[in-house]
Amino acid sequence: PKRRSHRIASRCIASHRVPLHLQGELFKTIGNDDLKGAVFLVLANKQDLRDAMPAGELSTKLGLHNIRDHNWHIQSCSAKEGTGLKEGFDWLAQQVQEAKAQSDAAQGGEDAG
Repeated sequence: PKRRSHRIASRCIASHRVPLHLQGELFKTIGNDDLKGAVFLVLANKQDLRDAMPAGELSTKLGLHNIRDHNWHIQSCSAKEGTGLKEGFDWLAQQVQEAKAQSDAAQGGEDAG
């Protein structure tokens, strides 16, 4: 049987200015059939800047709470300072591990039937 790959999509956003078209791009991306079931990590980058938009505000502006058919996480970070990146990618790795475990369990259940 063909195994479904665990797809990942991540998006890095310079959060001190959020162009309005980003929300449309994000929803177009997650609507792609090839990304069905993908998990999304949104990096709210540039948090080292004084005028950076907090992750919660960015989440609201992007409409992330309207995403119902994908697991997603927004992580405050500063690529320049190296903060927040590990936490975001740790979350992503955990999601992939959980999806793989569920897939393996489902395959095991199919083989037993």
